[in-house]
Amino acid sequence: MKNKTPTNYLFIFLLLLIIFLTPLVVAVLLYNKNPIWLHHKTVNKGTLISSSLYLQQINVMSHKTTLRSVNGSWFLFYLAESGCRELCQKNIHTIRQITLALGKNRYRVKYGLILDNKKSLTSQEFINKDSDLLYFTVATHELKNFFSVLKIKYPIEGFYLTDPFGKIILYYSNNTSGEDIYQDLTRLLTISTTG
Repeated sequence: MKNKTPTNYLFIFLLLLIIFLTPLVVAVLLYNKNPIWLHHKTVNKGTLISSSLYLQQINVMSHKTTLRSVNGSWFLFYLAESGCRELCQKNIHTIRQITLALGKNRYRVKYGLILDNKKSLTSQEFINKDSDLLYFTVATHELKNFFSVLKIKYPIEGFYLTDPFGKIILYYSNNTSGEDIYQDLTRLLTISTTG
């Protein structure tokens, strides 16, 4: 019977060491170098709002329902300062399509429209066509306070998303695609245990 020499043991040890350490070295290099061919998924497509502003802090006037009906649900709303004309109506349609695309999760999300009180009369006919649309108006000075708390230049019309506790967390501009909002909302609904 042949005895293995210490060089054979050393060779086997080095081979095992290389086999087990190679993936670790490659992982560290990939993490530090951050190559462009790796997929980099962003967490959200919208603008994260860092201010602590709750929907209940905005003095809105409701027409069909109250803000209490929004409590406990995700709320995606469109804020329009200049009345609900063509672009606003298109964006409300986009919100409706987003909620329908959520499938079984669509009941966890409510959608609405918040308009400047002075411009609200021109949109009444369009708003009455959608029974699920929550419609609120707000005074112009309240809108200015809203934007000053958010530290966003007034006026900015766009989409806003609130969590089930009423905190406004994301903002999307007018030209944001519905797919981007849908992806963010789907991800939030997947990881959320509330709402």
